Amino acid sequence: MQRKPKRAKQTPSGIIRHHMIVAIMVLLVTLLSCVGLAFSAMGLDGVPIGTVIALLLTVLVLLALEEWRGWKGQTVAREKAIAAVSDIQNAPGAPSRHQHEHQRPAAMTPPPSLDIKVAPMPAQAPRDAARRFPQPGGLPGTAAQLPWRLPSAPGPSGICADSALVGDLEVRAASIVGPGHRCKDPADARQDAYRLGLDKHGRYLIVTIADGMSDSRHSHLGANVAADTIVKHLQDVMADGTWSETELKNSFHNAAARMTATAEQRGLTRNDVRAAALAAVIDLRPCDDGTRIAVFASIADVSAWLKEGHGWRQIAGDAKQGYDAGRLSEYLPHLPSSVRITQFEIPPDTVLALTTDGVGDALAVKELGAWFADQWNRPPFIGDFITSVGYETKGFNDDRTAVVLWCPGRYS
Repeated sequence: MQRKPKRAKQTPSGIIRHHMIVAIMVLLVTLLSCVGLAFSAMGLDGVPIGTVIALLLTVLVLLALEEWRGWKGQTVAREKAIAAVSDIQNAPGAPSRHQHEHQRPAAMTPPPSLDIKVAPMPAQAPRDAARRFPQPGGLPGTAAQLPWRLPSAPGPSGICADSALVGDLEVRAASIVGPGHRCKDPADARQDAYRLGLDKHGRYLIVTIADGMSDSRHSHLGANVAADTIVKHLQDVMADGTWSETELKNSFHNAAARMTATAEQRGLTRNDVRAAALAAVIDLRPCDDGTRIAVFASIADVSAWLKEGHGWRQIAGDAKQGYDAGRLSEYLPHLPSSVRITQFEIPPDTVLALTTDGVGDALAVKELGAWFADQWNRPPFIGDFITSVGYETKGFNDDRTAVVLWCPGRYS
């Protein structure tokens, strides 16, 4: 049942105003009495005393009326405010006065009628996992788990990459400093290098990969000079639209000369800039049956691989054999005449990979080769390609470089 609101007490300002009106009225009555007595004492019988009294009474009535109006207005306003508060307190579901005084307000919760669903937070990979390259062969070695360091002197970037459509070939390229070189303090500069180029007429794709030897102090310099020189030499000799295998061999002699000259200019020896190398000239115009001719020139273990099913077949470069397979006896700039020429017909709908031994050694292992075959089954986004080239597997600590071509077929 709704309770009848109580009349509120006047505020201090209202009380003061009321007292002032009463004081004025008392003062006027006193004044009226004094005036009457004064007139009688002075014998002013002719003065209209009734007029003066009437005037004073009129003032008293006006003051009283004004006081009543002010009091009435304040009373009505207070009663309306109290009634509004009472209605809120007596509304259904509203807490009682007892609850207000003796209970803490409960924590705010959604109304029962609302069906609020909070989506779960997506699962996130561990922080360390987000910093790692893929590990197709299980846990990586100790070097791969160490932080990257910087070389003491300026040099090639630790990672470089390219992605392109050349004619009808999809091309991806990446070179990454290996775990065994980047974890040193100071680190070794990336010793691998690659170059991509086209002849003037856009008929041939020219690819060169060089692998600086780890026991050569400035092999990164030799690898970059060799890769750059071979591509530029072939571009120059192809300017008239023709070329020969002899010119391909000559490009290695030209590279050896440039490597030696660059070393001497910097106060180094030829032993300081040693590198292995592979060059490939690939016809961008396939034959009628979809095959295309590729010619390879190589020194040492930089290699070319053709994807076959879930594995790879080496088609150029020296295969590693024996207990001392990683030791090279032929390299630039010392033995440019040791270059070997291989011509191969690349079938359609296949994948061709040109690699340094940091990737080539993995392609030769059945489990790792199958992993790369799956990763490179189709042309990947360049970021994914870089990630695959940066794989981490125990025992594989060298720099890794790969230039991969997807010949048209199902990819076209």
